[in-house]
Amino acid sequence: MSIGNNIEKILNDKESEIVEFKASFKWDIEKKEINNNLLDEVSETVAAFMNSRGGNLFIGIKDNGEIYGLANDIKHCFQKSVDVLQQNVPQSIKDNLGGAGTNYTMDIEKYEGKKICIIKVSPSDEPIFFQNRDFYVRRGTSDYKLNSKETYEYIKIRFLEYKKLRYEIPKVINPFDERIDIILKIIKNYVIEYYLSGLIGNFDRSINKEIFNLTKIINKFDSSYLPEFIRLPNNKPNYQYLSNLFFNCSANDLKLMLSNKEIEKDKIKRSIYLLSGDLAYMIFENYKKHLEKTVFSLKKIHRLFVFETENNEYFKERISLIKFKEALKILKEYGLISLYGEEYKGNSSETELHILDKLRLKDYVRQSSISFLINKKRD
Repeated sequence: MSIGNNIEKILNDKESEIVEFKASFKWDIEKKEINNNLLDEVSETVAAFMNSRGGNLFIGIKDNGEIYGLANDIKHCFQKSVDVLQQNVPQSIKDNLGGAGTNYTMDIEKYEGKKICIIKVSPSDEPIFFQNRDFYVRRGTSDYKLNSKETYEYIKIRFLEYKKLRYEIPKVINPFDERIDIILKIIKNYVIEYYLSGLIGNFDRSINKEIFNLTKIINKFDSSYLPEFIRLPNNKPNYQYLSNLFFNCSANDLKLMLSNKEIEKDKIKRSIYLLSGDLAYMIFENYKKHLEKTVFSLKKIHRLFVFETENNEYFKERISLIKFKEALKILKEYGLISLYGEEYKGNSSETELHILDKLRLKDYVRQSSISFLINKKRD
C-alpha cells in the first residue's frame, strides 16, 4: 500500500471504524521503556478488523495524528533492524490469532523522513479469536471485546448467515444465450446504420470491424455463425445474408425500406441479471483501477453506472434507482458485495460498497456481463 497523497487525508480524518493509529509496536513513549503488551494490542486490532469489515492500522502515528515514527521501536525493541521487526510482528500476530495470518499485508514506508508501518487488513471468512479466548470487533474508533452472548449472536449473523448467502450463481439464467440474443440485435442495428450511411452518400466502413468483432463473440459459443456473417478472407460482413436474416429481404429491398423510413433500430434493454452483471463488471474494473481497493462510495458507483449506460452506444436505457438497487441486491445475495452505513436512497446517501469475494465477483462478470464480452473482444 502506498500512502503517498492519501496520508494527508488519513491524518485529517483521524481514526475511524476502518482506520487505527498506534504510536509504536513495543516502545512505551510515556515511560520510555519496552512494553510487550503493546504488541498484543496490535493483534487485537488486526482481529477486530478481520471480524468486522477490514481496515488500515498505522504504526508510528499518535492518536492525534502526529507522526512519531518507528525509530525507537527499531532501536530498542527489534535489535536495530527493520528486518527483525518485519519478522517478529507477523509471528506475534500469527501466535496471538491461532495461525490466522493471511488476511493482511504489512508494509513500511517513509513519511516526513520517518518510518511508518501500514497493516492493511481484509475481512475474514471465519471468526478470529485473540489467544483462543477473546473476540474483538471494530466499533467506532475502538476495538470492542464482546462477551459470550454477544459473540454468539455476532458470529451467527456475521459469519454463519453470510455463508448461507454464498451459493453458486445459478445456471438456469442462461446468461450466454441472453447475451447472444442481444449481440444479434446490436448487429442488426449496425446493419441499419451501415445502409443509412450509404443513403446519404458515404458508407461508414468502420461498421465492418464492429460487426466482425461482435460476430467473433458469437462464434465463441456457436461456430456456425461466422462463415455466414463474414466474407473471408477480407473479413467483410456478408450484408446480403444479414439482410435476409434480420429483415427477410434482399439488401436492395432493405435500402428501399430504410429510405421510406419503414424500419427503425431496436431499442435494446438488458434484463436485471445482465444489469447486475454489468454493474459487477464496473465494480471489478474500479477495483483494478484503484490499486485493488475493495471499498467504494456507493453513490460514486451509481453515478458512473448511470453515466456509462446513458452514453453507451449499444444500450439506450434509463437506469432508475429501483433497477439499480435490484441489481445490487442480486450481487449481495450471491455473497459478492455488502453495503455499510445508511440505507441507500440516492446521491445524498453516504453508503459504502464493500467487495467480499474478488474471485467470485470476477467469475460473475464472466458469466453475466455483456459489457465484459464486448469490451474484452475490443481489447
